[in-house]
Amino acid sequence: MERWIARLAIAVAALLVASIVLLAGIGFLCFALYLTLLEKTSPPIAAAATGLAALILAGFTIFAARLISAGMTASRKAERRSKDGVSADEASKLATDLGNLLGKELGSLVHANPRVTLVVSLLSGFAIGAFPGLRRALRDLLLKS
Repeated sequence: MERWIARLAIAVAALLVASIVLLAGIGFLCFALYLTLLEKTSPPIAAAATGLAALILAGFTIFAARLISAGMTASRKAERRSKDGVSADEASKLATDLGNLLGKELGSLVHANPRVTLVVSLLSGFAIGAFPGLRRALRDLLLKS
């Protein structure tokens, strides 16, 4: 059980780092879109179009998540017990509680240090882009869990 929690914590941390890097990348893309539109339109219209594009992207993400969750098969639901006797509902609750705790802790840390967060996310993005070995290690870590 402790190994499972440790693996879950590592996977959540890796997912959180990847989310921060993805958010920074989306921020840069939105800023680039804004600057491109700014050359052709007024600043309010460019900002509105950039915001609308971000909202559409968020909508597609939510739609895809719903399709994936609806596509779960009944055989997955039948598999309620794991090897150590913990039900899937209990494991889900434990994972949710752990995720909430890690999210609150990291959220308060990010809120207290926004500049450090920006620098760390940019450096991690450059590191992931520059070092294929690191990219493979993160991918393997996420696929194993």
